Amino acid sequence: LLEHAGGTLRFLESSPCGWKLATADYERISLWDVAGERLQHRLQRPFSWTPGVALSIGGAKVLHSSGRNILIWDGLTGKLAGSIALDAEVISFVLLGDGRRLV
Repeated sequence: LLEHAGGTLRFLESSPCGWKLATADYERISLWDVAGERLQHRLQRPFSWTPGVALSIGGAKVLHSSGRNILIWDGLTGKLAGSIALDAEVISFVLLGDGRRLV
């Protein structure tokens, strides 16, 4: 899979179930279907780097940090589904197993 990622790989995150994989370079986040060994979506970002990425179980949600926001993408459609505004810049976070809480 990674030979098809393109760009400089800066980040790698697996969904808790292991079915989905997110890779990030300076331009985008790529969402992969591990079992099918194929690229599922490329999530374009309006900035140059994202330090944090998390996947929900099954990869239905893809979250990534963007300054003082966490952007939420629909992992099935590849479309932006929402965001969470925070008081401080986010460098790292974890999506807990229930898929409803961030730490």
